[in-house]
Amino acid sequence: FRNTVTPIPLGPVLQAGIPETEATCRIANLSPMVTYRNNTFNEAVGMVDSSFFNLFDFEFQTGNKTSALASSNSIVLTEAMARKYFGTETAIGKNLELQLGDAKVLFTVSSVLKDLPLESTIRFSMLIPFANAVNIFSEKARTSAWSNVSVGTFVLLKKGADVGAVNSKIASVMNPLVAKDYKPGEYLVRLQPLNDWHFNSTLPAEMDKDSNPKYSYILATIGFLILLIACVNFVTLSIGRSATRALEVGVRKVLGADRRQLIRQFWGEAVLLAFAALVIGLLLAIIFNKPFNELAGRELFIAFDGFTVLFCFLVLCLIAFVAGIYPAIIMSGFKPIEVLKGKLNAGYRIGFFRRALVVGQFVASIVMIIGTFSVGKQLNYLQSKDLGYKREQVIIVPTNLPRKEGNQLAQRFRNELATNPQIISSTVSLYSMANDGWMSLGYTDNQNAFRSFRFNAIDADFLPAMGLQVVKGRAFAKDNPADSNAILVNEALVSEYGWKDPIGQKLPGKYEHTVLGVVKDFHFESLHATI
Repeated sequence: FRNTVTPIPLGPVLQAGIPETEATCRIANLSPMVTYRNNTFNEAVGMVDSSFFNLFDFEFQTGNKTSALASSNSIVLTEAMARKYFGTETAIGKNLELQLGDAKVLFTVSSVLKDLPLESTIRFSMLIPFANAVNIFSEKARTSAWSNVSVGTFVLLKKGADVGAVNSKIASVMNPLVAKDYKPGEYLVRLQPLNDWHFNSTLPAEMDKDSNPKYSYILATIGFLILLIACVNFVTLSIGRSATRALEVGVRKVLGADRRQLIRQFWGEAVLLAFAALVIGLLLAIIFNKPFNELAGRELFIAFDGFTVLFCFLVLCLIAFVAGIYPAIIMSGFKPIEVLKGKLNAGYRIGFFRRALVVGQFVASIVMIIGTFSVGKQLNYLQSKDLGYKREQVIIVPTNLPRKEGNQLAQRFRNELATNPQIISSTVSLYSMANDGWMSLGYTDNQNAFRSFRFNAIDADFLPAMGLQVVKGRAFAKDNPADSNAILVNEALVSEYGWKDPIGQKLPGKYEHTVLGVVKDFHFESLHATI
């Protein structure tokens, strides 16, 4: 299996064993309860190494990178978080209490960052030092659990370092450490350029929501076609108005205007219209950006930086040139004598071109219509696709607590729900169907074959509550201690392992769990992912 998250000890190992490494930084994305006075919220907290600000140049509003994470009880806030908790008061020196595992830890605000750029891959509301990992992860997880992937590891290479050579050295460093559980070549750690991360849809999205670049190309194509249709409309209408503007051209030429002046005039009109359209388009994009994101479940935004301004200016010039060049040349070429005598006959010059424009417009429109039907079919497929579980009338309530405390809170909540006659059923699980992905585990079996799977911890009510079907064996039974060491597998795992009779089989390797039943395949990830 592949992950963009890594084992906790990887960063220090790379720092110590790879000479080309200038700095490493681990980032654990947490969602702990943060308490200030009598108010408690769950926040996006990044637990990072002290080298964080040597790798990432986030801008400080107050404080500096030297003192930001100097103490294990230091905490760094963004501007938005500082306003949320302290209003107009100075945040520096104020205390916040965070629930980390079973411990409640008091932190002191050391620095405030300016709000993160919207395009940043690294997202957080607060930062705390990685020294606090002792409150969350076991000693084994922090030092030697190479199958436990839970943090992002970022590496800054020295100038001139060869990435291929570094990858080879990483393999030589890692092989002895994982030799107990993995054969050579089964456990690979490779560097992935950060600027290739977001658009690499082949990578799991544990640290950042990826984006398939083909969707960007599709949107760009749609935008280009709409723009092309608009330009063709403008040119067609301009040519259509040529007869009505012919008298104006004739009079201006009689009064001394030359062809270059007329071309500049018509191009100027095209520039003004294109500029007005650009302003209106940007205003509409800003107004409808938030509603569109909420409807589409996306995080699109308009970054008014230097590149965007330059791009808009170049597009404006290109559109004005393309849309204005032909009308300008045609109308500026009218002969004033013929115009004033009413003998203008430009049809032979513009007829063919105008027909070509109309045909091109129809072609672009047909492509757009076909695309609309295709998108409609895709949406209908998504809405009607049987995912293998019940998704209607289901509400997910996260606890945002450590597993032990979260389970206790969930059980108390279930007891309250049981008294409500409108609640048909309730269940508790480690992951929900709405999670980006369940946890991955991998191991080498007795035949030295590498196996991987994703798992979820559930209670006995999960299958009936979610409408999952058991096709072989049975489901978990309530209050049956014998089931505590049993597992349910799906049909895909049975097929991959080649089990003819899966009931009673044990997962080989270090996972000694007995198969109790087989569940009919269902989609717990994106439809792009194979079950």
